[in-house]
Amino acid sequence: MVFLMVKVISTFGPSMYDEKVLKRVCAESDVMRLNISHQRAREAAESIARLDRYGKPVMVDTSGPEVRVRTSEKLVLRKGDTITFGTSGNSRFRFDQDLYSHLKKGDRIYLEDGLICLHMASKGNGKMQFKAMDEVMVRDNMGVNLKGRSFMFPILKKNDIEILHASEPAFVALSYTRNADDIRQARKHTSAKIIVKIENPEGVKNIHEILEEADGVM
Repeated sequence: MVFLMVKVISTFGPSMYDEKVLKRVCAESDVMRLNISHQRAREAAESIARLDRYGKPVMVDTSGPEVRVRTSEKLVLRKGDTITFGTSGNSRFRFDQDLYSHLKKGDRIYLEDGLICLHMASKGNGKMQFKAMDEVMVRDNMGVNLKGRSFMFPILKKNDIEILHASEPAFVALSYTRNADDIRQARKHTSAKIIVKIENPEGVKNIHEILEEADGVM
């Protein structure tokens, strides 16, 4: 006899807005996952309430200390072209975290999971000018990374905290966990079991202390 220890986690998305589809998926799943990176508190609360009706545990997947591009337009850059990121809310291009305080001239940031590189050519008066090292179309919601290190922003964004305070998920998938203190900080905002996600060099380096504090790993 074979005993299956694997648990099926299904991600709630647009394809499940059809109630018939959602019902079938929930019937075959052990846990329903909700990515809150793209939802606000009210929308997430409605999604969680909808999933709760099927009696399956809900896992909320946080944004974590990630950084994303914010813009209302698209801009194609050729190699050698420059682009300016501002710090005010009305800047054509900006980041959703305070990179101005974290970066210096000469630093490089990476977009599209590290495939595209931008080199900081200058910085001043609340503006950062980057030179494209590759061809890229800059657009809204692009992820931003550093090479070999992580951004040391709080483990939960404001939106993450608002959603956790407004809901009671069974699990929280803690994105980009770096150390045990990240887990302790997250526990201040939820009574859910913390499932850490190891996605950066710090998480690998501190895996033993993370395992001591976490309820699970994915």
